[in-house]
Amino acid sequence: MHTELIPISDSRLAAGVQNLLEDGKSQNTLRAYATGWRSWQTWADTHGVKALPASAADLCKWVADNAAQPRPIAPASLSLWLSAVAWQHRGAGMPDPTRDGRLRELLKGYRKNHTETPGAKEDLTRKDVLRMLKVIHDKRDAAMIALAFGACLRRSELVGLDVKDIHWTESELRVTVRWSETGKPLKKRLPLESALPVASLLHEWLRELHRSSGPLFPRRLRNGEFGVTPLSAGRWVVAFKRYARMAGIDPVGVGGHSLRRGFAHEALAAGVSVRALQLAGGWADPATAPHYATAFVAEGRAAAEAALGPRFER
Repeated sequence: MHTELIPISDSRLAAGVQNLLEDGKSQNTLRAYATGWRSWQTWADTHGVKALPASAADLCKWVADNAAQPRPIAPASLSLWLSAVAWQHRGAGMPDPTRDGRLRELLKGYRKNHTETPGAKEDLTRKDVLRMLKVIHDKRDAAMIALAFGACLRRSELVGLDVKDIHWTESELRVTVRWSETGKPLKKRLPLESALPVASLLHEWLRELHRSSGPLFPRRLRNGEFGVTPLSAGRWVVAFKRYARMAGIDPVGVGGHSLRRGFAHEALAAGVSVRALQLAGGWADPATAPHYATAFVAEGRAAAEAALGPRFER
């Protein structure tokens, strides 16, 4: 049963939402789309203009108003909001106003001026992850942090993994991400031996879990046993910040995306192309991946390549 994410009074809008759901978008993306559409509807109602069909000129004014706010929305989030507007129009059989050249140019300027938004999270590199692993004595949590960085996973992808998504060969650890923002499964291949011991930590955790199916990272019950439901993304972030603080890293400046940012940071330093990074991280928008890397690490290409190790397939 599908849950309607956006209040619908028009059957054409309902069709647009249904198209979103059937397209296999992740729940995080759907929530962002719902937020974006509500924001546009509210702005349109306040200014006495039509939300559907929308005009490109009105959308430009909406973007400009967002840019003028004391805490403007992040460029990546604004792109998702505009995607929500586009999907609603397509679902209703109407022309897509977000394809207007003026709006696209305005969005480019927005991205340029607001790349570093208030509250942006810092990168965590391999060295930071190794520091955190030294203070973690819980096998589940150690495996989660190592795998999140080593496979460049979103927190929703990490907590959504099943034991059956993990496969071993003589030389590789293979991870299948069944749901991603690209709408297609991602297959990630990590070496069994690397500077970041992802495979060994995951192997130790699976030995303790001793299950052939179910959530790879289940929630811990009050009696200390592991349940049959996955750890929530929110609880994972709380634990992640606690371990960061224990490792001497300011928890205020880091979040669930810090590991993906750090991975992108080191990958680009290793000479990985933006296109390869896009495929590795499962970014649907090729313009998004570079934003996760604010600077290159100074370890050199060979060191970064040795640290990263994983290879990716689609």
